[in-house]
Amino acid sequence: MAGNVKVEGAKKLKLNVKTTKYTRTNQTSKVKKKQTIQVKNLTSKQKVSWKSSNKKLAAVKAGKKGKAKLTVSLGKAGTARITATVKNKKTNKKVKVLKQKITVVNRAVPTKPPVTPPSKETPTPTPKETPTPTIDPHYWVGTWGSSQYQANPTDIRRPGLKDATVRQIVRVSLGGEQIRLTYSNQFGKSDLEIKAATVANPTMDKFPNIKTSTLKTVTFRGSESITIPAGGKAVSDVIEYPVNAVDKIAVSTYFGEVPSEVTHHGAARAYSYQQLGNQVRNITMGQEVRPTSWYFLSNVDVVANPSNKSIVCFGDSITDGYGTDTSPNGPDSYLRWTDILANNLPSDEATKGLSVINMGIGANSIFGGQGPPAKDRFDRDVIEQVNAGYLVLQIGVNDVGYAGSLNDVTRITGEYQIMIDKAHAKGIKVFVGTLSPFHGNGYYTELHEEVRQGVNAWLRDKYEKGGVEGLLDFDQLLLRPDSNPPALAGAYNNDGLHPNAAGYKAMGELAFDTIAEYIKENPVTE
Repeated sequence: MAGNVKVEGAKKLKLNVKTTKYTRTNQTSKVKKKQTIQVKNLTSKQKVSWKSSNKKLAAVKAGKKGKAKLTVSLGKAGTARITATVKNKKTNKKVKVLKQKITVVNRAVPTKPPVTPPSKETPTPTPKETPTPTIDPHYWVGTWGSSQYQANPTDIRRPGLKDATVRQIVRVSLGGEQIRLTYSNQFGKSDLEIKAATVANPTMDKFPNIKTSTLKTVTFRGSESITIPAGGKAVSDVIEYPVNAVDKIAVSTYFGEVPSEVTHHGAARAYSYQQLGNQVRNITMGQEVRPTSWYFLSNVDVVANPSNKSIVCFGDSITDGYGTDTSPNGPDSYLRWTDILANNLPSDEATKGLSVINMGIGANSIFGGQGPPAKDRFDRDVIEQVNAGYLVLQIGVNDVGYAGSLNDVTRITGEYQIMIDKAHAKGIKVFVGTLSPFHGNGYYTELHEEVRQGVNAWLRDKYEKGGVEGLLDFDQLLLRPDSNPPALAGAYNNDGLHPNAAGYKAMGELAFDTIAEYIKENPVTE
């Protein structure tokens, strides 16, 4: 169980719940399951208070000596979180918070259909059997992704994308023996034509160069070419192409006709290479055209084990890694906090089966900004990710910077709640990140600071009450202790709003430590 105050002896405390998952089998609301739960290893100097996040589903009534009566209603499927707060009787100081999720799943028993007497009318012709769709037998997990939005004309480097090859370098986060690619034409108003595509290992000395011994052809339903209609996407066939965690791969795509409205991610912070003609099998490409954008390529998935999951990081420019590609680091430095998180995952037995998908967009906000508003892209970028297991929700600083009144606290947190509910309904564990200080940046006003503090208070309260699985307190992590008004610590400060490389590193390490601790206490199972 997660404890948010470390004191001597606190690790010995355990919340004993015999059953946490209940099945309702055509039950009514009158059917209830009752049992006694207890905080084990409680001392005579400690007391316990109990709470339930969903009293209609799971009610808890405190008893003596750390015990409580748990009553679970089997009338409706749902979840509730039971929280036991252990305090010192004398000082009333919090010792540890123990949490347990109670789940009621719906598994109705089918009933026999009523017998219908034969009709004297002419029987309706039996419809032709619909062919069973092909079911992909593979278990896929996203190992790389980027949040797509429409490019400005100035984002397209000459000589353009039509009849040109783009070699895009991406870094995966979870290894495997087989991968697949997804291309998106979401914002196009005409067809996108892919004439040929390959994947290969880039050489470490020159990224435009590839090792031809590793080159694999990409196909779509057996064909090397495909036309993606306006608003559509295409998923490749399985590619026998082994990758390791944090490997870089070169995806070379030869485009034919290209919509004038290009779907891309314009802050790749990694070089792509662009040249006219079909260059997908060439060892090298010219370096005179080097955009730092990803075009049409939206996801790379890997065949994995059923226990493997992805961590989707949903945010704005701080998640997108603003500033990590500037001097002295430059593109291809991979210094975002999400990169630091991905670097650490393979080092721990509990997290080595996880991947990281960065769904940040610079200048994006919940209600607007660059790209689709976060509230509108959330389903696409998080809920629809294949086998996502965890969400880091860290967005809203631009909304705070645009705020016009304290009412914006409610507007922002209201959308947070919608996102959290959607993720939980999908079985995704949610970690929320507080908004870091920005005094010294143009966003700062006294009103905006009040809004930021209000949003952060809501996030901390949401975690304390068991409404999310984890809290990443980036505010406290990056704060200069003596600052008034609050500001980024000098060692972490880039421009008053964004962290520098050291700040991103600290954020990534905090994210890893917090998620790893949670998973060790709540292991991923198949």
